[in-house]
Amino acid sequence: MDEVLGFLGECWKDLGIPAQVQFDNARELSGWGPAARALSRVIRLCLRFGVGPVFIPAGEPQFNGSVENFNGWFQPRLFDRRYTRPGDLRRELARLQEAVNTQHVHPRRGGKTPAQHRRGRRLRKLPARFVVPTRRQKLAAGRVTFIRRVSTAGTVSVLSQAYRVGKRQRGLYLRLVVDTGRGWLTAYLNGRVLKRWPYKLLND
Repeated sequence: MDEVLGFLGECWKDLGIPAQVQFDNARELSGWGPAARALSRVIRLCLRFGVGPVFIPAGEPQFNGSVENFNGWFQPRLFDRRYTRPGDLRRELARLQEAVNTQHVHPRRGGKTPAQHRRGRRLRKLPARFVVPTRRQKLAAGRVTFIRRVSTAGTVSVLSQAYRVGKRQRGLYLRLVVDTGRGWLTAYLNGRVLKRWPYKLLND
């Protein structure tokens, strides 16, 4: 988790702080067991800076298709070489990062590179000398989103807890949002509120 925190911090210094960031359901990110309701350090860091964490459906990596495609481009360029010193690997990573940001085009951005897309935009960034804290931060008000598919039993799972939404919705994808400020968990279907529950977070 410390590595993820450090990575996010460096990205937000260089590329700007996004409106949201998408994650898979790795335990280091979403937590596990009863402790998941305390919200992980990664989630708390996002909320502190107004970033909305979005978790894709568990066990469905196709929801991270753009990331998987990028990995298919990136990994051979990094792992098909042998590195004799750590410094060589760091330099190659820096070179690839520069190439990704200045040469790699994105169809969803009109064929622009990230650098071209950001040009002329007013970006909110972390200060260059900011040190990302690795200890647990105070919980800030914000929204944490989970995309979940309703089980055959009519339930969904959020932060290691099951919630019943009804068998009529089985097989459908819902957007479940934990509102840390108001203490609600809301299930949305096609943008409309389907159900809402009081949600008590473990804030210790």
